[in-house]
Amino acid sequence: MSTFVKDPRYEGPYGVDMSDCLAAGVTVATVEVTVNAPGLSATGEGVRDGTTVYAVIAGGVLGKTYEVTFIAVLSSGERVPTTIRISIDTAYAVPIT
Repeated sequence: MSTFVKDPRYEGPYGVDMSDCLAAGVTVATVEVTVNAPGLSATGEGVRDGTTVYAVIAGGVLGKTYEVTFIAVLSSGERVPTTIRISIDTAYAVPIT
């Protein structure tokens, strides 16, 4: 499970490259996103290039670590979950690029 460190004031995209989970010719069609606890929000979820799932992450409480679960819905109909951790600290803001 990947861990990202995020400043609570930063709002931006975080995500996961799902290409290792995809069979030949299969892409990510849509994504659903959930956060395990209040205080952190995930909005604006989407799919980039048919392989990367992401959401705009905002908020968080200093010192707290959250889990954000992405459920990739593949073009084959399969649903593939993956989870990342977002650790809240004022020293860093590390989004995907």
